[in-house]
Parts: sequence; C-alpha cells; structure tokens
Amino acid sequence: MAREDKVGTMLPCNVVVQQRSDGSTEVAAIDPVESMQAIDGL
Repeated sequence: MAREDKVGTMLPCNVVVQQRSDGSTEVAAIDPVESMQAIDGL
C-alpha cells in the first residue's frame, strides 16, 4: 500500500510543509476556490 504524502492537505490546516528525502523542502497547499467547486450546489 502506498502512503499518501499530501493527506494533510485534507485536514483543517490546508498547508503541509515537509522535508523530502533529498533534503529539500516541499510545500503543498489546496486552492480553496478549486476545492469548493467539488461540492455540488456551490
């Protein structure tokens, strides 16, 4: 089973900062407008 490293973006905090195995830093964020379009009726 593969681990989903962006799962934190679905939690109340919509930004995830993590250190990658090569030492670099990755910042992942959800676009709130795009995520709201996934909800019917909005």
